Amino acid sequence: MNDMIIFILVFSSLSILLAKGEIFDPIKEIILKHIPSSIDEYVATLLTCSMCIGFWIGLIGSFIYDMTWLQLVSGKIQSHLLAGPLISVTSIAIDKFIFKDIDID
Repeated sequence: MNDMIIFILVFSSLSILLAKGEIFDPIKEIILKHIPSSIDEYVATLLTCSMCIGFWIGLIGSFIYDMTWLQLVSGKIQSHLLAGPLISVTSIAIDKFIFKDIDID
């Protein structure tokens, strides 16, 4: 149970930090300069939305972090697919509670 709480808090916090942290703004600007203009709006949304980036952080984090607590509920592949939405939903809930300025299109 403690592993689950640690996983959720660590990767949700990382998602919010990457999406809302001003320290990453220069990196985000560099990324946006080097992508085609046809998809820059989508990439900008991905980089600033804690729910969007939370999914990918959760998915990647599930391969890094020991997910045995989630494998009890489902199989190994399903646990990786459940980690993305788990972190995404938790990130947006924390984001809405702390920042209170969610703009989901």
